[in-house]
Amino acid sequence: MTELMLPSNRWPWCLLWLVAAVALSACRPTPAASGQATPHVVISQLQATQSTATALPSATASVVVPTATPRPTATPTPTPMPTATPVHDVYVVGRGDTLGGIANAYGMTVDELTALNTLRFGDWLPAGEPLYVNSLIERQLPDVILIPDSQVVLGLEYLDFDLAGYIQRSGGHLSQYTEGEASAAEIIQAASERYFIGPRPLLAAMELLGGWVIGGPDQAYAYTAAGPLTLSWQVDYAARKLAEGYYGQLDGRRDWVVMNSGVRARMAPDTNPGTAAVLNLLAAVTPDAELEALLTSGRLAASYERLFGEMTGGVVMPPNGKQPSLALPFQEQALWYFSGGPHGGYGDRTSGWAAIDFAPPVAAGCWVSPYAVRAIASGIVVSIKPGELWIDMDGDGDLRTGWAIFYMHLDLDEAIEVGAWVETGQILGWPSCLGGISSGAHVHIARMYDGQWMPATGDVPFQLDDWVVEHGVIGASYSGMLVKQSNHDRLDACDCRVASRNRFPERPRLGGP
Repeated sequence: MTELMLPSNRWPWCLLWLVAAVALSACRPTPAASGQATPHVVISQLQATQSTATALPSATASVVVPTATPRPTATPTPTPMPTATPVHDVYVVGRGDTLGGIANAYGMTVDELTALNTLRFGDWLPAGEPLYVNSLIERQLPDVILIPDSQVVLGLEYLDFDLAGYIQRSGGHLSQYTEGEASAAEIIQAASERYFIGPRPLLAAMELLGGWVIGGPDQAYAYTAAGPLTLSWQVDYAARKLAEGYYGQLDGRRDWVVMNSGVRARMAPDTNPGTAAVLNLLAAVTPDAELEALLTSGRLAASYERLFGEMTGGVVMPPNGKQPSLALPFQEQALWYFSGGPHGGYGDRTSGWAAIDFAPPVAAGCWVSPYAVRAIASGIVVSIKPGELWIDMDGDGDLRTGWAIFYMHLDLDEAIEVGAWVETGQILGWPSCLGGISSGAHVHIARMYDGQWMPATGDVPFQLDDWVVEHGVIGASYSGMLVKQSNHDRLDACDCRVASRNRFPERPRLGGP
């Protein structure tokens, strides 16, 4: 889904909208100096040893891999999806806009526009509000299934995969490649863990496009000539494209790709997230005129099977289709605020919209708040970085298996350390602006299952006690609601503190009126 504006001379309002967007950047990761996403987690810091790699950020040398978790035997079928509803674009209302003007710009009648957005004719249109509009995408990609979801995320399919050993056994260009003191395996592993993207699709696409894996390279670049030729840049670019396509489709907010020419093309309605990931990468690096032939030729599958054998896997979903019981992250409903609806677990474009935000009762800018954040579930502390905390709920210390919870913007309690077991309700720390970019002290919380960021809404919605997350405007980051199941109380996500809009209700006093 794309956010659009009508052509106009409203540049002062655009500046105001930009300021608002900056204010809402409460949970975005701090950009690295190179423009790449900052590496944010390792599979485990338990029993970690010091890395001898170079300046390239890489994972710890030791990874905890449970031996009792079998690989799933599901067949590589696409993610089951209901009859598709076209993903509409989002238009942001500007000052002076009218329903008639917006409808005309997108080939709609006023009745169609109002019905799509459940508006009444004559409703006031406040500047900055998002509206659904017809998409202007005309290109259509072929209906193909390229890869199952579980091969794309860094999950169960990779428990027994030795990337470094595989590259050395392959004997191709990668086995001899280095950047400084970093090997190709270290470079690819770092990107894989940075975006939670499995290395097999990275290698299969690299062999298809550049021939780097099992032979001499067909060209000087691994994926694309439109950027630096270093493997670190190329692999980071490819991993970002895979993550962007995967989670855009999984979250139901992006059913299109940007082709090599910059033109958008829509995917088939039943495209599974894994295929969407690969489509997003191949469309970006393949000349438009050659893309359809490449996608329908079976060459990617042949490349994959030549490297890894039969493609196995399936959807990434908890077996009962439900999340475990999770608690609110603060003690008793202490008048906290629901400050952010679904948005990126770690970056809106490169991770699923798995995260929601809560702000403490008293605004304090970026000073550490005195109101404690508590664990929403018990588990083992797997990874700690400034302001960031991963807790693995199944206790095996591996984020590739089972449920895990990510917290960001925490000033951590001294008792929280890697390897420690925490209980539900235990104090983890205090809201702050540590970790990523934040305009005010708050806590950011997201779920992961089997290496996949779990969308905060959808088939397995984020539920904390009796409160369930519901989406707002699809494609509008931070938009959403919390709805209490027992009485249908509703909180609307807002980067604000308005008691009637987004503050948790006071608990009734026992024996009171």
